Amino acid sequence: MKIDPASLMDGFHDKSWNVQNTIRGLPGVIIIMLKNQHDDGSPLWSRVAFADKVFKHDTVEEWIKSKSRAGLGMSLGYLFNMLAAHDDLMGAGSADEARELLAQFGITALTATVKDAPTRVGQGKRLDNVKRLAGGNSSEYLAAVLKEKHPAIASALQRGEYRSIRAAAIAAGIVKVKSPLDHLLHWWARCGEQERAVFLSKVTP
Repeated sequence: MKIDPASLMDGFHDKSWNVQNTIRGLPGVIIIMLKNQHDDGSPLWSRVAFADKVFKHDTVEEWIKSKSRAGLGMSLGYLFNMLAAHDDLMGAGSADEARELLAQFGITALTATVKDAPTRVGQGKRLDNVKRLAGGNSSEYLAAVLKEKHPAIASALQRGEYRSIRAAAIAAGIVKVKSPLDHLLHWWARCGEQERAVFLSKVTP
């Protein structure tokens, strides 16, 4: 079946007034646009022809960032946030095919963070500056730590083997994930006597 990229993009944008629609539809649009070709063998993303105007893109990144009706109109960072939200909404790994296709064009969560980083930092104080300006758990800071201290995991993230920078940071031990027991102890310490009594009545046979 022949795919009309103009109709595909129109349909995507018509529904994008609702963020959940954007999250649901984004991986499918990426997959179709990156996997399929025009009759002349050129990729769909490179040329989107509407009745009144033809839009051309030299790179996938240009198509993603294009704010015209032919592009997604997203920064790379926002794109990967939407793909992570798709996994949360539709199930872990549900956006992996889209990530794998993007990685074939050199677009990964790590490169997105580097490209979209809002600040420039100096060579010797890179981590301290990013931590101070962007926050210790920001994507910019986590990406900088991965590249400097965990290059193997940073490379795996760049190949699309992790669904997000946070997932890679957890694997590297940079971000600590609390266990259910940790959460229980945390909230138990903050409960009053009456709340503890109610809790015990619920869990005691």
